Amino acid sequence: PCVSYYGSAIPDALDAMGNITCPILFHFGDSDEYTPRESVDRVEVAATDLPNARFERYPTGGHAFDNAFSERFHQPRNAVMAWGITAQFLQRTLPAS
Repeated sequence: PCVSYYGSAIPDALDAMGNITCPILFHFGDSDEYTPRESVDRVEVAATDLPNARFERYPTGGHAFDNAFSERFHQPRNAVMAWGITAQFLQRTLPAS
């Protein structure tokens, strides 16, 4: 599986989206100052064609909202929500040992 947090380079690589075969989870903030909402919209539309994709948006989420080492970027509430979703996703998609 793959988990992407605020993939600012993804909007420029949408042509490769069809090559993704593993389960993938995208986290994007709608208030990201580095990735415009219109770019996030394009990624979300492209992800709808992937059978194993999950797309999460955080209305108040800015760029690097899960970076606990940055007072400027860290948003604890969004970080906790994203981590909960990520943990469930990984539990569901990682092979059992």
